[in-house]
Amino acid sequence: MSVFRKLAGETALYGLSSILARVVNFILVPIHTAVFTNRGDYGVIGQLYGWIAAAVVLYSFRLEAAYFRYTSHDSSSKSYSNGKIFTLVISLVFSACILIFAKPIANWLQIEGFDYLIKYAALIISIDALCELPFARLRLQKRPIKFVTIKVISILANVFFNGYFLLLGPKFNLPVPGDKIAAVFIANLIASVITLLLLNKEYLAQGFTANKEEIKKILTYAWPLLIVGLAAVMNDAMTRQFLGWFATGNAEEKKILMGEYNACVKFGVFIALFVQAFRYAAEPFFFAHMHSKDAKSDYSKITTYFTQFTMIGFVSIMLYLDFIKNIVVRNPAYLHAIAIVPIVLMANVFLGIYYNVSNWYRLTDKTRFGMYSALIGVGLTLFFNIVLVPRYGYIGTAWAMFICYFGMTLVTYLWGQKYYPVNFELKKIFTAILGGLVIYLLNHYLRSQIQFTLPVLFLVNSLFLIIYLVGFNYPILKIFLKR
Repeated sequence: MSVFRKLAGETALYGLSSILARVVNFILVPIHTAVFTNRGDYGVIGQLYGWIAAAVVLYSFRLEAAYFRYTSHDSSSKSYSNGKIFTLVISLVFSACILIFAKPIANWLQIEGFDYLIKYAALIISIDALCELPFARLRLQKRPIKFVTIKVISILANVFFNGYFLLLGPKFNLPVPGDKIAAVFIANLIASVITLLLLNKEYLAQGFTANKEEIKKILTYAWPLLIVGLAAVMNDAMTRQFLGWFATGNAEEKKILMGEYNACVKFGVFIALFVQAFRYAAEPFFFAHMHSKDAKSDYSKITTYFTQFTMIGFVSIMLYLDFIKNIVVRNPAYLHAIAIVPIVLMANVFLGIYYNVSNWYRLTDKTRFGMYSALIGVGLTLFFNIVLVPRYGYIGTAWAMFICYFGMTLVTYLWGQKYYPVNFELKKIFTAILGGLVIYLLNHYLRSQIQFTLPVLFLVNSLFLIIYLVGFNYPILKIFLKR
């Protein structure tokens, strides 16, 4: 049980930065939805941030996974220094191309006239990509305090400059960028520069080495995981762009759809933040623990606990969504997309389960299966977006996200049982998922039949949550309570 407490503790530490990042997103949502009364402007911001997320994965090439793989049990590995030089070259070359071709890129994205934002995005992508390996180094060295501290400083810098540029500056007639949309990206760029400066010691560690064979080795391991990473981003951040490409209506109407979706999808980050925090802690943990005689048993139990915990998150968010939605989204027009929330939440639950059941191909060096599952996911995403978005708008893209993550989880689990069989506690996992869905649906049906006052509704929803917690929370509490 100490193994689980240790992993849970590290997840909590890494989760602190993730929680703060998501809290900042929630702080920025009321700011942005109040400042950007034109929902199309907010749609452009969400659209470009989707591309930034995808490009950071591309630039960094998932080399942090190769670094974990080859350095965990070999301190003399040169994967870190070679990975840094590769990322640096990729960042310089790719971002230079984006800067040169910013205008045609903006036209391709159907945001003509916003090519200047493309240039800001190119700089943010490069700097953020350079920070990936230094952050991975801190994770491998078991230094979560420094990791979290730098993340927190970066997050606070971003929210400070957003607040200064959009609220304080205009109110007190202080010097600020004239373009409010550009100000959002400038604030992010400043925060990214601060992050890289704070990571300078880790970034410069071990110097820079360009060894052809070493680079070939780490790229061979990492490139299938790159496809996995891009698939994950495509089904999260890129969903805004699918609305721009496949939804009906003119360019301005599509931007409004993206703006509404971009505001309401933020409610899904409560599950996403735990998935991200878990991944930060679990990746180095699984590699370090891979030779333990209890490894498979531990992986099974971790997957059960993870599912139970995330489903508690799902139930809690859905039960109290009515109480927080108007606080987070200040402009009611953005709430037209609120129906996507339960779908997006469940999609993120399955994304987290996927990370659990997919560890086998990393541990056995069969990363090509990660690529295969990711390509299946990309195929499902594109197919269902093309089919559903023209008819159902953002509801269609939310369902496409769910179908993709569910499909990737299923095929990866089936392959894993062939090449690295783990006796997962399927009954407990299914009970947690189905129990959570039943609680949510029963509550939803009850509220559709009876009009409660807000205080009574709060009590009724709390009763539903207690019922779920009593049935499913104790197994998780044992991790922390057992001595």
